[in-house]
Amino acid sequence: MSDNQKGEVVDFSDAPKSSVYGRNADGGFINDPFGNGKKALEGNIPFYAQIKGGFDAVDKAFNPPQSYFKGEWWETLLNSIQALADLGVQIVDAFDYAKAALSFDPADIIGALAAAVCKGLLDFLWSSFQPLQDAAGVLLGNPGKIQNSAAMWGAVSENLTSLYDALGTDLGKTLTECWDSEAGCAAAVRGGDLLDTADFASQSADGLKDLLNIYADMAERINDTVRQAIADLVSFVINRAIGIAMKGPAEVIMAGIDIAILVVRYTLRFIGIAIQEAWFIIAGKQLLNTIKDCFEQAMEVLEKLAGYNTTVRV
Repeated sequence: MSDNQKGEVVDFSDAPKSSVYGRNADGGFINDPFGNGKKALEGNIPFYAQIKGGFDAVDKAFNPPQSYFKGEWWETLLNSIQALADLGVQIVDAFDYAKAALSFDPADIIGALAAAVCKGLLDFLWSSFQPLQDAAGVLLGNPGKIQNSAAMWGAVSENLTSLYDALGTDLGKTLTECWDSEAGCAAAVRGGDLLDTADFASQSADGLKDLLNIYADMAERINDTVRQAIADLVSFVINRAIGIAMKGPAEVIMAGIDIAILVVRYTLRFIGIAIQEAWFIIAGKQLLNTIKDCFEQAMEVLEKLAGYNTTVRV
């Protein structure tokens, strides 16, 4: 075999296999505390975080985690609704901070800052300490480890595609020309089956990667919503306790306004999660259809084998 015909041995990521409960892929308990600290800080600075979140929402609208349905009108519609919901969350959060800043009310200001600090601390702890992330992941899903699995299946898909391209679609013709008699015809048929199998397997791996990426995004949204709910609860309790101590029963009116803001905020968040769940179902159905095609292709191969060898029964 000449040098230009030699392939490469692909070292697929073993991160999913080596990631055990309470430990990351490297076997440690801590995950990049400095990087996670920076993300937690940037993601919770009042107003700056909302501007950054708005740009992220627009970017995700044009670069969604699914790739099967490019160009479909309903894909554009679902992504637009989700982007608008995500933008709405950022607008409501910015409005809440602006209300606190313009009211000059110590209760509002302290409550808003308490929410930002609490959310930032939770974001840092959740992402930096693997045992905490895995414990939460049991109920809410573990985005980091799901993304590891998605990356592995993405590598499988890419390398199967490389195999398909390296063999070439004219493999059957080449075998027939280089190999005379019925044996050459049989080799050409088997070569075509090999190409079809590699192609379908690549599609299946790519579909599984998409499905896992969608699930990872949904799990991250759910985790973030739970952390935000904890932060909002802390803020609400602090805000109301200070407000009642300073203003008495009149604080009930302001509590009603804050509850209305929370209802809008979480309605928009749940819309984003629901759309991501819809994508998960749609992509799962698409993957099952692809796998069905793979099985049909495999049955055709088995039927051919049975035809060429009378001792084989299907």
